[in-house]
Amino acid sequence: MAVSTNALYYDGTVTYGGFLVGISEKPFELPVFPLLMGRKMVVGSATGGIKETQEMVDIAAKHDIAANIEVILMEYVNTAMERLAKGDVRYRFVIDIGNECF
Repeated sequence: MAVSTNALYYDGTVTYGGFLVGISEKPFELPVFPLLMGRKMVVGSATGGIKETQEMVDIAAKHDIAANIEVILMEYVNTAMERLAKGDVRYRFVIDIGNECF
């Protein structure tokens, strides 16, 4: 979607506190001042929305696909960060903040 900068000025397409999601093969210019004054955001995502995420989760469940994770306690977070810095992480860390997995 190519965006006209006029959309921010005249027609109310992006309202106060609103956001604009767009895609364009070509760069486009947006005026900064109207974005700042109206608490507007320009956002994007390569992962899709809720519907696409749910479809992916449903497919994974159907085919018994699960993420490899390492559950850690909150007290282990600093050590986990050190391991991340060293590249010593094989799986995604999941923090058990309620101490329910141990």
